[in-house]
Amino acid sequence: MNFAFLGQVRSLLAKAGFAGGTITRASLASSSASTSGPYTTASQSPGTNKLELAALIFQVFGGGTLPTGCALSGNGLTWAEADHYTFSAGDASVWLFRAMGTGSAGALTITPSGDASLKLCQWHVEEFSAVDTSGTNGSGAVVQSARGTDGSANPQVITYTLAALGDAVNNATFAFAASGSLVTPSNTELVDRSAADYFMEAQWTLPGNAAMTATAATAFQIQGGIAVEIKPSP
Repeated sequence: MNFAFLGQVRSLLAKAGFAGGTITRASLASSSASTSGPYTTASQSPGTNKLELAALIFQVFGGGTLPTGCALSGNGLTWAEADHYTFSAGDASVWLFRAMGTGSAGALTITPSGDASLKLCQWHVEEFSAVDTSGTNGSGAVVQSARGTDGSANPQVITYTLAALGDAVNNATFAFAASGSLVTPSNTELVDRSAADYFMEAQWTLPGNAAMTATAATAFQIQGGIAVEIKPSP
C-alpha cells in the first residue's frame, strides 16, 4: 500500500473542505516559576475541539517532597491527567494533562497537592488541530502514552517506546523530557528551557515515530519524560 500517496490524498481532501486533514500544532503558554504553588500561566486562547496537552515538571531541592496530586483548571475546559511519575532520585516528577472542548481565553491554574517545600514548576502547553474529537477531554485523540526510560547506569539518552502506531502516515507523536543539561531531541524541538536545576524539552513529529529519543549534553543528566501518539480526525 502506498502510504505516501494516501497521505497526499488526505491533505487534498482537507483543503477542499472534506472531513479529516493533516494534524498541525501551535505552542501556547510556556514558562516556569521558582516558588511554591499554585502557579498561574500566561493567558492563552485554546481553539474549539482541538487537543490541548499540558506538560509539567515539578522539582524540589535542598529538602522537601514532591506533590502526590495535581489539578489543572482554566480556559473553560476540563483537564484530565494522562500520566505522571516521579524520578528514582525523588527530586523531580513529570505530569501530562489533556483537554478538548469549547475553550475561552485566560490563564491556567496549576495546583499541586501533598507536597512540602516545592521549589519549581515548569509548564508547556501545546495545541493540536485536525484531531479525533471522540471521547471526553481529548481521550479519542490520544491513542497511547509511554514513559521515557534509560536502563543504563550512565543515563544520557532516554527512549520513548510506543507500540506500533495505529497509522504510520497520519498519526503524530509528541514527547517531553526533564534533564539536568541541554537536550537534543530526535525530532522537531518545540522548547528547550532551563529553570533552576532542570531543562524542559519538548518535541513532536508527523508522521509519528514510535521510538523517539532525547539526549542530554552530559551523562547522568537525563531524567525522564512522557510521549503520546495523536490520532487525526477521521
